[in-house]
Amino acid sequence: MAKVLLLNMPFVSLARPAIGISLLKARMAEEGLECSVGYGSLFFAEWVGCWSYEIILDRISAAMFTGDWLFSRWLFPGRDHSVYLATLRQHLGGDTAHFAATMAMTEKIDSFLEACLDRFEIARFDIIGFTTTFEQNLASLALARLIKGRYPEKTVVFGGGNCEGVMGLELHRQFPWIDYVCSGESDSSLPALVKRLAAGEPPDGVSGVIHRSSGESRLAAPPDRIQDMDRLPDPDYGDYFNALAESTLAQRIRPALLIESARGCWWGAKSHCTFCGLNGSTMAFRAKSASRVYSELERQKARYGVGRFLAVDNIMSYQYFRDLIPMLKERNPGVSLFYEIKSNLKRYQVEMLREAAQFAKTQCHRNGKELRGEGNSPASRYRHLQQSQSGVRSSPQVLLIRSTRISLVRILCARPVARKLSDLRFGEHAVVFFLSALCRDLALGPDV
Repeated sequence: MAKVLLLNMPFVSLARPAIGISLLKARMAEEGLECSVGYGSLFFAEWVGCWSYEIILDRISAAMFTGDWLFSRWLFPGRDHSVYLATLRQHLGGDTAHFAATMAMTEKIDSFLEACLDRFEIARFDIIGFTTTFEQNLASLALARLIKGRYPEKTVVFGGGNCEGVMGLELHRQFPWIDYVCSGESDSSLPALVKRLAAGEPPDGVSGVIHRSSGESRLAAPPDRIQDMDRLPDPDYGDYFNALAESTLAQRIRPALLIESARGCWWGAKSHCTFCGLNGSTMAFRAKSASRVYSELERQKARYGVGRFLAVDNIMSYQYFRDLIPMLKERNPGVSLFYEIKSNLKRYQVEMLREAAQFAKTQCHRNGKELRGEGNSPASRYRHLQQSQSGVRSSPQVLLIRSTRISLVRILCARPVARKLSDLRFGEHAVVFFLSALCRDLALGPDV
């Protein structure tokens, strides 16, 4: 049977295991397939130093794509980078230490990629998969090309958010060392692909898999979508915790677990927010039952000894106000749970979150609903902050994010609301509710 390795490359948070490939590892186990997960992100942070790694995540805006740029110098040598470097200097505002650390990382890319071949024992595996979302493309492409050049018999597969729809097709067209791309939800397509490859059968009929036919990149059929979310296994985070235990950075990292209780977006299915680039082909909302979410929280906490959970859902199911939130309040599983919600909650719903000591978030956008299509007026967002603040005063267990009133006004809030925010007394900590996943890493940082 084929041996599969799934890799999580830079740049992503070091404090969170990769939920996509951890879920796929559990699905592969259900199908009797051997699968391991490797954390190139942790390895790179060890290689260049945690401080340098965190410059990319926390100090430099994601709009600069510096993480991708670092590996582009290896992947596309001989390019003129003077304009980019001038822009980066300007962005850093004269911070010579951070600029020097960034440039020093470029000198370590080649040795890091070579070291990955041994660190992850690439020679042992038949199929090497890469998950890529946001700034993971170039690091994944670089290592994939090195692997294919050194071991041409290996099969290279790409998947993840960066491979959905036309993005996956174009990655496959442009980079011939990618053999297959799993586009969209891969819970069924990756196990099916592995089985066909192991049996020596052509995989060109597997739904959701992009392959080459007569020199053309083709998607045989749209990916299958999971309809019954309760049938999914718990993500297997064992490889992350093993890697963390052996890492020199173990004492610096406070891990949190990711949990998926829903896919799609019930609001987006009704009125797609114009700022949102998520759920391109999977907008249909599907959620796990409250009992399944609760039991998964208990199991994962018991397995890994971690009680901090962050939901990767685009939006929390409203049904959870009727069942999951009351269940958490009544049974008190001793976990913290972080969700994204729309900023139109009623006062009683905010009170339910407070009483259940649950973590929640929403966002005030700079523009109103007419431009963004999110279905909330500036006034409703202001009321939401008022109600949320009352929750803070009553319960210190509601989500606390270190933030200043200035940053809230300048970064997050609609102009009509900004003047009234000065009426809210946030103090040292503030409850900040965000809606857009685009602001997750920028606004919250790695400690949430």
